[in-house]
Amino acid sequence: MQRTPIEWCDYSSNPIYAVRKDTGKRGWACTRVSSGCQHCYAEAINKRLGTNLPYDTRSKKQVEYRLNDRELDALRKVSQPCRIFVGDMLDLFHADISDLILNRLFDALETPFKATIILLTKRPERMAHYLRKRWTYGYQPQFIWGGTSIEDQPAADVRIPMLRRVPVAVRFLSVEPLLEQVHLALDPGMEVSRGIHWVIVGGESGAQARPMHPSWARSLRDQCLSANVPVFFKQIGEWTWHDDPYVPGAETRVLFRDGSMSAYPCDYDPIDWARRGACLVRRVGKKRAGRLLDGLEWNQWP
Repeated sequence: MQRTPIEWCDYSSNPIYAVRKDTGKRGWACTRVSSGCQHCYAEAINKRLGTNLPYDTRSKKQVEYRLNDRELDALRKVSQPCRIFVGDMLDLFHADISDLILNRLFDALETPFKATIILLTKRPERMAHYLRKRWTYGYQPQFIWGGTSIEDQPAADVRIPMLRRVPVAVRFLSVEPLLEQVHLALDPGMEVSRGIHWVIVGGESGAQARPMHPSWARSLRDQCLSANVPVFFKQIGEWTWHDDPYVPGAETRVLFRDGSMSAYPCDYDPIDWARRGACLVRRVGKKRAGRLLDGLEWNQWP
């Protein structure tokens, strides 16, 4: 367990790891499932410091998953209130991670302590199936939260209904990287909108990051506010739409509301640009771009 720069938690923990069968190298493993996985930070770290294998279907036969008993013991011994993101380097609910491994993991996670355990998956159908089978007779630890990652409307349409079947105290959406305008189907005015208790929003960071249009982030914020769902704006990402901070020579593009981009400078058509919601985006890096949405930090919690 270690401190993490992820804004919505205090620590990250990876009690499940992968070992490469041919070399014995230890690292992590996963399989890309959608466009949000395209520039996976965990895959990049694993290529440098882990098994050296990509997160693809060809590699999964070359590794086996194991549990780190020391990490499980560390989780059991947490005595101070904190938020722990468990499994940030892989997907705990990947099909190749057996129920036997998950059983041992949850035996440790269910140990009563003061920490909040945060689980995030792109496979909410497996999370729902496993936890509905494990937590019978109404048992539901209040300190374990479960969420799913979505990046576009197709992912939202498939994963949100599955997440609503997960029997956890807090269900949340991590809408990051946000790659297009997304409608979450939250019901305005409900205290807990159709079983979704929290929404995290963020743009993509890293060398190959795709920019986020400000209207996409504003739309999600407004959907959450209308439905009384807490919203946490994590970051703008690698590309900023702010005039400040201005970085001379920064790569600049014209980003349209539909996600298409043009090189800059280019022909300016004020009517066309207004109709298509054009804005200038500059590559300045995550730190410079910051976390402000319309001049405010949005740090709401369930």
